[in-house]
Amino acid sequence: MTPDATLHLTLALAALPGNVSQKADLLKVHRTTLHRWTSGRTIPREDDWEALSRLLDIPLGTLRYGPTPVLRSMLPKPPPTRAEVLRMTGTLDEVSAITGHTRSTILRWRRAAAP
Repeated sequence: MTPDATLHLTLALAALPGNVSQKADLLKVHRTTLHRWTSGRTIPREDDWEALSRLLDIPLGTLRYGPTPVLRSMLPKPPPTRAEVLRMTGTLDEVSAITGHTRSTILRWRRAAAP
């Protein structure tokens, strides 16, 4: 498998919910099969490509060949960093709802950053 195809497959698998075992269950393959795919040692069968395409609801061609930005956009976004949270205005509840950080964490960060 080409490096680009391996990257596309790795990004697509990262977009699936769950851990490796749960992703393997969704695709009805063994978890070591996923490792072989993402390491470029083996290539998914056509029905595996089609299953992954259906699960992610993206065209098979995009899944196999790109564009990479489409696949990257499907990845979950990490929570904002501490510095990003401290730049936000709003109540603890508002910032917590936006960031996913707990109220106590935000409060602790604000207190530590206060002059």
